[in-house]
Amino acid sequence: MQYNTGVAALKISLFVLQSLAASTSEQTGENPFTYPLKDDLIDGGRAVNLTWKATTKSTITINLLKGDPKNLGDLGAIIGLLDNEGWYEWKVSKYLEDSRSMPEGRMYGLKIINDEDERFEYSPPFGLEIPESMFGKNLVVEEKANSTWPVPPKRGSNPTRGVMWRSQGDD
Repeated sequence: MQYNTGVAALKISLFVLQSLAASTSEQTGENPFTYPLKDDLIDGGRAVNLTWKATTKSTITINLLKGDPKNLGDLGAIIGLLDNEGWYEWKVSKYLEDSRSMPEGRMYGLKIINDEDERFEYSPPFGLEIPESMFGKNLVVEEKANSTWPVPPKRGSNPTRGVMWRSQGDD
């Protein structure tokens, strides 16, 4: 009986890579959200207190998710490198889509990420009611050197240019 050592080595290498990937970014049950809860309709016209049970000591990043609750797309960070105190006051952007105008079944969600080891947990899916939403309106993009970013850049990046959004006709 012959055994192909090349195939065995490849299988072992793939197993090791999968194990490493799983250990550095997986859903863990750490920092579980206590608000929003499943199917909540959040009033995005005012600041929203996001809350969770802080179970880790490192800083955290919170990403906004959107789409089918079984496969939410990641829209990016709403806050990064936040001290993990179990709450964050989120000022919802008027440029997000109001859930009531989204296709049926589409929702928002949150992903809380432990910045130390990139392990994460999801919130239950929820809706956002955004009065006077600017989503889908004609927008003009202007570049401004050294402007502040509405969302912190990824760790390790050093942006020198920001983007400012405004409605067409807002001068």
